[in-house]
Amino acid sequence: MKKPFPVPDSIRANVKEDLSPMLGEIKDPQMRDYVVEAWAASLFLNGFTAVHELQGSGALDVLVQKNASQAAHLCGTAKISKGIGEALLAMYPALPIDIDLLVAGGLLHDVGKPPEYNKDNRRRWMEKPYLVGNPPVSHALYGYYICMALELPLELACIPGVHCTEGELHGIQRSIAATIVHYADWMYWDCMKVLGELDASFPYADVILAPYQNKTNYEENFLKGIRLSE
Repeated sequence: MKKPFPVPDSIRANVKEDLSPMLGEIKDPQMRDYVVEAWAASLFLNGFTAVHELQGSGALDVLVQKNASQAAHLCGTAKISKGIGEALLAMYPALPIDIDLLVAGGLLHDVGKPPEYNKDNRRRWMEKPYLVGNPPVSHALYGYYICMALELPLELACIPGVHCTEGELHGIQRSIAATIVHYADWMYWDCMKVLGELDASFPYADVILAPYQNKTNYEENFLKGIRLSE
């Protein structure tokens, strides 16, 4: 693993603390280090110092969980992923399923979110989207970039890279770990909705899916949904 960015140890310590509910369930210490280093780098490069500084949401001001930070979603997705993997192995012990990889992938799947949650970035993108886009790339692709910059194993790096709709593009086949994490991710948010744990003052998944249905409506709702503080 490379460490190409001058990340302070204090950020690594914060990541370990924020993800501690599930990080300790990864038996391989090197796999734990991959998760910590990738998150520390992504936070550092985008003006954050801890995972809990990120809103507990599927996207900025979309799918917003009540009284929870992004760390809760990451740990929840990791725990669901682990449960799915263990259930499959209990039924079919010969399956090539790596529980450590599932937990690490669940914790790392949204490692590309920090640039989208940086409100200075959002202002800049919204002011001149014709220059760089809005956002320039999805958080899945940025997460893959972070993993590749650190030279993490491809079986781990591919999980953030295809956990969203990128994994449904023609010619893309998700790995078994990426498939499990993908469904665990959406299961988490769907359960939070059914349980009434999402803040009703923010939009739900229709805002995410709308560009495929009505681009004008999407842009209007998205601008309403992103509440940029001065």
